[in-house]
Order: sequence, then C-alpha cells, then structure tokens
Amino acid sequence: MKLALAAALVALADQTLFVRKLSFGWLGLFGAALALAAVLANPALRHDRRALIALVFALAMCAAMIWDAAPLPFLLFWAALGLAIL
Repeated sequence: MKLALAAALVALADQTLFVRKLSFGWLGLFGAALALAAVLANPALRHDRRALIALVFALAMCAAMIWDAAPLPFLLFWAALGLAIL
C-alpha cells in the first residue's frame, strides 16, 4: 500500500510540476494529496486527536498555498505535517 501511494504521489508530482509546468496553487493541491497519503499509510494518525488537529492545520495551510503560494504557508504546512506524523 505504501509503495502504491508513493508511486501515485510521484506520478502526480511529475504530471503537475514537471510535465505541465504548473506551479504555485498546485503545490497546495500536492500538499493535500501528501497529507491524505500520510493518513492512509499511517493508521495511527486517524486515532490520535493531536495528530488530527495538526493534519487539519496542515490542510488549512494547503488552502493558503492554493490561494497565495508564499513561503510561510509552505513552511507551516511541513511543520504541521511533521508534527502530525511524529
């Protein structure tokens, strides 16, 4: 399952960021896909309330990256996703 999720994320990144040369808002959509893949790959994330709060914050930062791709939401997304996974 994890290998299939990783392959799907690589294919999504390849199509959106490299083949079609899309950027900015697509980073937010890719981040949302990455957060969803983390939830699917790690079942413990679904059962921990603190991890769910961090995931909601990470998804909010994905929405902020879709709205305006800036460095702050990008960094906050990675911090929130890291906290959720830890």
